[in-house]
Amino acid sequence: MVSLRRRLRRDCIRGSVIFALLCTAAIFLYVTIDAQLESTEEFADMRRRRAQFLQRRFLRKVVDRVQAVANKDSRDVPSPPRVNVTLDEKREEMKEEHMSVQVDADSRFVVESNQLPLPNYNLHAFYYPWYGSPDVDGEYLHWNHPYLPHWDKKQVDKFRTDTHIPPDDVGSNFYPELGAYSSRNTTVLHIHMLQMRMAGIGVLVVSWFPPDKSDQNGRSLDSVMSLILNIADKHKLKVAMHSEPFDERQGQRLYDDLKYFIDSYGNHPALYKVEKRTGSPALPFIYIYDSYLTPTENWTNLLHPSGKLSVRGTEYDCVCITLLVEEKHKSLIQQANFDGFYTYFAANGFTYGSSQRNWYSLKQLANQLGKLFIPSIGPGYVDTRVRPWNRVNFRDRNHGMYYASSFQEALRLKTRFVSITSFNEWHEGTQIEPAVPKMTSDFTYLDYSPHKPDSYLEATRTWAKLVGK
Repeated sequence: MVSLRRRLRRDCIRGSVIFALLCTAAIFLYVTIDAQLESTEEFADMRRRRAQFLQRRFLRKVVDRVQAVANKDSRDVPSPPRVNVTLDEKREEMKEEHMSVQVDADSRFVVESNQLPLPNYNLHAFYYPWYGSPDVDGEYLHWNHPYLPHWDKKQVDKFRTDTHIPPDDVGSNFYPELGAYSSRNTTVLHIHMLQMRMAGIGVLVVSWFPPDKSDQNGRSLDSVMSLILNIADKHKLKVAMHSEPFDERQGQRLYDDLKYFIDSYGNHPALYKVEKRTGSPALPFIYIYDSYLTPTENWTNLLHPSGKLSVRGTEYDCVCITLLVEEKHKSLIQQANFDGFYTYFAANGFTYGSSQRNWYSLKQLANQLGKLFIPSIGPGYVDTRVRPWNRVNFRDRNHGMYYASSFQEALRLKTRFVSITSFNEWHEGTQIEPAVPKMTSDFTYLDYSPHKPDSYLEATRTWAKLVGK
C-alpha cells in the first residue's frame, strides 16, 4: 500500500513537471511566432486596419449616444455583442467598414447633428488641434510631450525631464476616450463636433499660429484650420481664432498675420463674427493669448483708429479680445484699444484675472470702458505629467462640483459670453472631452468616476442654456 502511494505521488509529480514544461514551450513558441509576425509588413498593416476598425466601432457608440441625447435619453446605448470570427472574416469586416464609412461619413454626421438643439453661440470653448498620431501624421505629436524642467535651476535635478512614450504613456494626468488621436483625423474631428453639439457649445476657439510658426512640440496649426472650418460648418458650429504667441509677434508682423488670416478664412461661413454695435458689419472674433508679451504700442498701432498700421474701419477690422492676467494689465485694454478681455486660466486664484473674487469688479470695469468681459471657467487643473513640480496649482475636480461652482460664478455676472477652458487641453487637465480609466505598469490615470466619461458634456449642456440670457 505504501509502495503504491509512493508510485502515485511520483507519477503525479512527474506529470506536473511535464505539463509545466509543455506550457513553457508553448508560451515560448507563441512569443517567438508573434515576434516574427510583428516584424512582417502584413501583420503591421493588419494591426493598423484593426485599429481603424476599433475606432469606427467606437464612433458608432458615439452616434448612438448622440441619438440618445436627441431623444432626451441620457442612457448609453450598448454596442451589439461580438461573436468569434476567423482572422480572414475580421479582415473582410474591416475592409467593408472602411469603405462604407468613407462613403457616407459626412452625411451621417450631419444627420445626427441636425437632430440636436441649436448650439449657444455665446458659449465658447478653447480647442487645441495640435495632437498627432502615426497613422495620420507619421508620428505622435503632443501626446509625447516632455516633462518640462523646473523654472528654478536649483530644483531641476529633483524632477524627471524625460519624454512620454505614447500610446499608453501620454503627457496628461487623464487618458482620452479616443486614445492618442490625431487632430487631422476627420473621424476624430466629427466626433469632437458632435460632442460639442451635445454640450450646447456654439464656438470653437481654435489655437492658431501663422503658417511658418508652431509650438515646440507640434507642427503648423494653420494647415488644419480649413479642415476644422469645413467640418464645423457641417455641424452648424462656428470657429474663432485663438492667436498663440511667438517671438516675432509685433510690429508689421501683427498686421501681416491678421491680413493673412482674414484673407484666407474671412469669407468662410463657419468663421465666427459679431457686430460691435447693432446694425454694424459683423467682424471676425479673435482671442489674443499672452497679448501682454507684445509691447503696448504695437497693439495701439494695429487697433487704434489713428495707429500707423490700423485695421479699424478696413476690411481687416476685427473684434480683438486681450488676455488679462495681472491687475496692471487693465491699462492695456484701453491704451491698445482692445474690444474686450478674457481670463483663460481654469485655476481659480492662479492669476488676478482667473480669481473669481475679482470678476465682479472686472465686469464693472468692462461696463465703464464699453468693452466685453469674458470670464473663463474650467473643470479643474492638473499638469504634473508635463510640469511635475507644479502641484501648487492643482485644482481638484471634486466630482464635477468645481466646474458647477465656476459656471455659477460666471452666470451670476450675466455677461454676454462665457468661455470654457477647455475642450481638449489634456496637458493641463482642463478638458471636458470624455476621459476613461486607464492603468499602466507605473501610472494610474485620473478619470471622471463615479460619473460617466461624457459627464462634463452633459453638465455643460445644462449650463449652456443660461449663457447670455
